[in-house]
Amino acid sequence: MERIAHYEPMLQALQIALAAESLSAAERDSAQKAAEQLAAYYASDDWKLDFAADEAGSLPKDLKRGVLSEDGIYNALEAWRERLAEDGILITTRRLFLRRMEPGDLELVYRLYSDPEILRYSPFDTMDHDGARRHLAGILSDWEQPKPKNLEFTVIRRADGASIGRCHIEPDAETDTAMIGFHLLKAYWNMGYATELSKKLMEYSFRKLQVHRVNALCNPDNLGSRKVLERCGLRLEAHFRKKCRYVKGGEISWQDELQYAILREEWEQR
Repeated sequence: MERIAHYEPMLQALQIALAAESLSAAERDSAQKAAEQLAAYYASDDWKLDFAADEAGSLPKDLKRGVLSEDGIYNALEAWRERLAEDGILITTRRLFLRRMEPGDLELVYRLYSDPEILRYSPFDTMDHDGARRHLAGILSDWEQPKPKNLEFTVIRRADGASIGRCHIEPDAETDTAMIGFHLLKAYWNMGYATELSKKLMEYSFRKLQVHRVNALCNPDNLGSRKVLERCGLRLEAHFRKKCRYVKGGEISWQDELQYAILREEWEQR
């Protein structure tokens, strides 16, 4: 009864969130936390024991037990997933939402791509507002294709709804591979967000996109990104000499490039 009393308010809170026309960042995060706990309970042996006790008539008749309704809890969780998808949120992590980029992300794109420090290890030059607008237009156009070549996400911090960066998955049907990458605003460096989102990009690539291999490219001097990829279990496969063409301030240079990767079977064994 204590477990049921613990989870029942979570189901009610999730249902209230589902009925709301719009949600604040705090309300969405609260509903997501409830959904995560309900999903864990629903998949556990505890739920099976509680369900069996209810079927046997061992629980008080006046006890609220919506969480023991298979259709009730399952439908609420599915409806919440659909609600997130309607808002463009396709991936959730412990602290982040990853949603499809949208027109309102222009300022974020500009802040990321106008900062030379953020782009230090990226091959392209900084962008002005017009360049950021064209770049975002290409991203939005790609999302509208039946099979997008690049899945570009906005990274949102769940706690306050702040947009803190971008990340992407680039599927390659010919090689059955997905390449992942990210940029975060400097205020959010060294907080573990890059590792957290990269692990989820890998999971989405293997489980949703069903690729057999995930890879990532990295400048050898980018020690921060190298540590992220290694924490995620990707291994260094190649060091290419002067492979990548960098354009900075109108000047062209050729830089080394590292390739990291992990296979599905290796990921499943982690």
